[in-house]
Amino acid sequence: LALAKRAGLDVPDFRVKPCGRHRVLLVRRFDLSARGGRRHMVSFQTLMQAHGYYTLGYPDLFESLRRISDKPAADIPALYRQMVFNALVGNTDDHLKNFCMLHDDSGYHLSPAYDLLPDTADRREHVLHFGPDFHYPGAEKLMDLGRRARVAGCEGIFEEVRSAVLDWKQE
Repeated sequence: LALAKRAGLDVPDFRVKPCGRHRVLLVRRFDLSARGGRRHMVSFQTLMQAHGYYTLGYPDLFESLRRISDKPAADIPALYRQMVFNALVGNTDDHLKNFCMLHDDSGYHLSPAYDLLPDTADRREHVLHFGPDFHYPGAEKLMDLGRRARVAGCEGIFEEVRSAVLDWKQE
């Protein structure tokens, strides 16, 4: 989460605290409203009616966001930023339940990023595909995917994320 925040992703408030011999991650719930109660949250797995083994990818998420989001001008670049982050650190746990839409008075918008796990084993096989492949597609294909998804400033977003995660293994 610290690395994702440094890369410009919207992440929930969090902290790591010692607990005996271990450290625990505490994450503030982002589905609670300021007025009390829970905000409706729906996963992309539910939105896209994907069951069992599915072969969906980031291009499908961009299209869903265009249809559902009340803030596509903010949500599309945010999803692109998270896609680039996931690709660069090897977050291969990028399945549809780890992307959600939250509801508020204006409608549905992308939730903060959560459940971000780098691939320390360096397998690099993602659940969501980047186009024709489930493996890391490389910088040029990531930027091309951003252009095809009509993400304004995708090259700049890519560079911001890349420079923020260069030393991700040390983090």
